[in-house]
Amino acid sequence: MNCAHMHDGECELNLSSHGKRPSPGSCSVCTERTELTLDRAPITPGRVASYVRAEASRVVGSKLTAEQIEARAAACRGCNVNLKREANGLGWCAECGCGGRKRAHLATKITMPKARCPRNLWPKLIQ
Repeated sequence: MNCAHMHDGECELNLSSHGKRPSPGSCSVCTERTELTLDRAPITPGRVASYVRAEASRVVGSKLTAEQIEARAAACRGCNVNLKREANGLGWCAECGCGGRKRAHLATKITMPKARCPRNLWPKLIQ
């Protein structure tokens, strides 16, 4: 279940049992359940600059290693705001505000050295 109450794999409302994610049945009885969506955040100069930096970092400067990309992918696979997952376990982040655009797919974003995880789950890059 992807829900705004899930953080670090646990339900903030204590619907989890034995430290695991709650079952869909438990979530369906939650009166405070909030489904996550891929809504786009408003476009601001800061968001545009961040996007341009991230895209440019794919062609200018240091490239990410396969290990760095996989570490980012593993963090995304374990995150509860990774929505509409595909066979590789990656989908779109519901927290970053990029929406469901093609360039916002996590399989693309994890390859951008200057892209950032809004939850700071990606390992720090050593320059």
